Amino acid sequence: MKSLLEKSKPIIDLFKDSLVDWFQSDSATYAAALAYYTIFSLAPLLIISVVIATQLFSQAAVEGRIVTAAENLIGTQTALFIEDIIKNSQGFLSSSVATGVSLMFVIFGASSVFRQLRYSINAMWGIVMKSDDLRQSLFSMLKNYLLSALAVLTVGLFLLGALILSALWAALPEYYYQTLLNAVSNFIPLFRYLSSPTIFFVVFIIIFKTMPKATIRWRDVWPGAGLTAFLFWVGSYFVGIYLGNSSWTSLYGAAGSVIAFLLWVYYSTWIFLFGAKFTQLFADRFGVPIEPDRDAMFLMRSDIIEG
Repeated sequence: MKSLLEKSKPIIDLFKDSLVDWFQSDSATYAAALAYYTIFSLAPLLIISVVIATQLFSQAAVEGRIVTAAENLIGTQTALFIEDIIKNSQGFLSSSVATGVSLMFVIFGASSVFRQLRYSINAMWGIVMKSDDLRQSLFSMLKNYLLSALAVLTVGLFLLGALILSALWAALPEYYYQTLLNAVSNFIPLFRYLSSPTIFFVVFIIIFKTMPKATIRWRDVWPGAGLTAFLFWVGSYFVGIYLGNSSWTSLYGAAGSVIAFLLWVYYSTWIFLFGAKFTQLFADRFGVPIEPDRDAMFLMRSDIIEG
């Protein structure tokens, strides 16, 4: 028993130090900032997603997929808020204004949440940008905007891919459809149960590997991404239950759905930032320490364990 406790002590210390640093890194403030930017980026992000997906599918099918996914993740009441945003954007989507320069401004608006996401992860990892000359600063800023815009387009392509898979499934002949359905019927509940954390796991691996201004090995990313996906999945579920059974909507009236969505994003991103801190400490202690990019540096390295 003593040997087991001694072997598990580094893991226990890792969780304990992650919690302490998570609070000391002002994670609640960064989570609030992410929630704020999400509110203002949500409409442009939904517009871009719908514009991309409607190149192959009807707008009704695309909107239905988005609302259904939102309902499964954050509850019916909050999903209505997203549905209202999509309906209110129909005039924009059906006009010729949603092209060219106007579309670029929409992408810019949607990308603000990804810029804040990168900034928040950098803060959790103690990374800041170097004070270089004006030319280098402008180049870094442009690169940051382009990467954020690419993330926006990726969200739209992800939705398009999900719709394509659904269409291929629906296009199967009845015989093959029933045969395949009978073969996998026993696994469907398990698939539905594990699909969300699996998607979260893949998304968080990509985020931790590509978003921060630092280099981290793939093998050092997946443990933190796995823990983050699990905590995010469980935490989002309970936050959704709490908001669904609370009086936020009646307390704030017409703004109740907005407040509920804002709170869901806040608590969910707060959990996500714990995963970011855990990932950093895991790499520093059990893998190869994280190294900032050439145009970035550590604000302080007290979290790095000697040896």
